[in-house]
Amino acid sequence: RTLHHDNNADTRSPSEAINDWRPDVEQVIDQLEEILVSDIPQQQMNYTLANLNALYDTKLYLTFIDHLAALPQDMVKQALLEQQQWLLQRKELTAAAHAENAGGSLAAYNAGEAYLQATRLRLDEIERQLPEH
Repeated sequence: RTLHHDNNADTRSPSEAINDWRPDVEQVIDQLEEILVSDIPQQQMNYTLANLNALYDTKLYLTFIDHLAALPQDMVKQALLEQQQWLLQRKELTAAAHAENAGGSLAAYNAGEAYLQATRLRLDEIERQLPEH
C-alpha cells in the first residue's frame, strides 16, 4: 500500500504548504478566563493565569506572523525591531509588577496580570493592523 503523494506540495513554499494549519486557542482561553474569575485557591489561580498568559502569548505570536506576512518586505525588519522592543517593555512591566509585592503571596499574580494586560493590548494593536480589519 502506498501513500498518496501530493505533487503540488513539492512546488509550494513551506508557509503555503501548511497555510490550512492554524491552531485555535480561543476555546481554551475562554475556559481559563472562566476559571480565573471563580473562587479558587491562590496557587491554582496563579497556575491558571500562567497558562492563560502562555495561550495569549501564542495567539499574539500567530497574529504577529500574519502581520509580518501582510507587510511589504521593506517594512518587515522595522516591525521585528518594534516587536523586540515591545517584548522588552513587557518583561520590564511584569518585573515591576512583581516587585510591588516582592515576597508577598500576590507577587506572582500581579506579575501575571500585568503580563496579561500588556499582551492583550498588543494583540489588539496588531489585529487592527491586519488587512481584514
